[in-house]
Amino acid sequence: MLIVLTPPKMLRYEARAIMALLDAGADFIHLRKPGYSSDELQQFLKDIPVAYRGRLSVHYHHRVGREAGLGGLHESGSYQVEGHCALRQSRSCHSLTEAAALPSHFRYAFLSPIFNSISKEGHRAAFKSDELRHFLQGRPLLSPQVVALGGVHSGNVSLVQELGFGGAALLGAVWRLESSGVDLRGTVQNFSEIQALWKKRSSF
Repeated sequence: MLIVLTPPKMLRYEARAIMALLDAGADFIHLRKPGYSSDELQQFLKDIPVAYRGRLSVHYHHRVGREAGLGGLHESGSYQVEGHCALRQSRSCHSLTEAAALPSHFRYAFLSPIFNSISKEGHRAAFKSDELRHFLQGRPLLSPQVVALGGVHSGNVSLVQELGFGGAALLGAVWRLESSGVDLRGTVQNFSEIQALWKKRSSF
């Protein structure tokens, strides 16, 4: 499972890039826009056709996600999913204890930071490889999948699989920007390179 997180700022051509990444094989895209209002996110989603929305998950703006027909809601910190939810649910975790305690209704959880972050200066790896391997390979089969987040790129994505993660979440290694906005071709190329390595390892 390969998941792409959006940059926190809204960018020109970003909606096109989201669609192109999904067309290229990204399993899900997480819309993470902490500095924007619900109205601004609603306006942004108007540029994304309904056919793509089932593979989008939203952070923070859960009401907008439900109303816009998105497929998933993501929890982090105090931002909890309220009431009954038949949508795909995910959560951010920052410790093995937190990940181990996840209820079964979550589809997957981000565990971070696994490697030194590319997009957030000062966010350094918080886990040792041996403890990750022991934790991940000992989890019950029906537990929510654990997805590696933080510093994942083409040089270490094979290690993510080797350790036993069910997926990788990508941010800084995928998005390529230029002065006018998102470099569509470069962004998809970055993703495709990581995807090829992920599939190669999966075929072993």
